[in-house]
Amino acid sequence: MPQRSSFDPSTAVVAGYVRRSSEMQKDNYSIDAQKRAITDGAKMRGLPAPNFYEDDERSARGEQIAKRPAFKQLLDDVQAGRVQVVIVHTLDRWSRNVMVTLQSFRILAECQTAFISLSEHIDYSTPEGRLQLTILAAFAAYFSDMLAKHTSKGKGERAAQGL
Repeated sequence: MPQRSSFDPSTAVVAGYVRRSSEMQKDNYSIDAQKRAITDGAKMRGLPAPNFYEDDERSARGEQIAKRPAFKQLLDDVQAGRVQVVIVHTLDRWSRNVMVTLQSFRILAECQTAFISLSEHIDYSTPEGRLQLTILAAFAAYFSDMLAKHTSKGKGERAAQGL
């Protein structure tokens, strides 16, 4: 795995990861809004403009990274040493599965790749940051599971009403 001996923020390769899980989310967490926030966040930190990895209409609940091609490509590029900083708008855009979150963060840590979540203010380089990430990942998975449960219940009721 590539290891960095020094890190110059002004020349780092920055990756912005954006994701929208369905057509219904076009107005919430839109790809354009995420890109704008990530670009502004990079600029505010003195980082170069990000290269974007975009998964549109892809869920982050599952354990199969291959079902999210841009996410997989980003992790491959991190492992190849082509990315030094990853920025996301919120952690739930990165993953809603605890195992995927921990697996992907192991890769980032091994490759000494910085991770910035604009909403959660996570610094994965500290023990406190790793604890915070693990807790937030569990909550993201819980929220996603509960949303699926409620959606299923609502669909069942609509079917019972003949809709």
